[in-house]
Amino acid sequence: MIEVYNVLLYTNLLWDCVDFVNERINVEMQIRKNAGLSTFVS
Repeated sequence: MIEVYNVLLYTNLLWDCVDFVNERINVEMQIRKNAGLSTFVS
């Protein structure tokens, strides 16, 4: 049971990191878009 808990905890931390990175990327995109530097299309 402890192993399952550790996996869930680790997965949560992993997703927190992913969310943080996505947030950073979104902010970067907004800044580029606002500055008119959107040179690449997603």
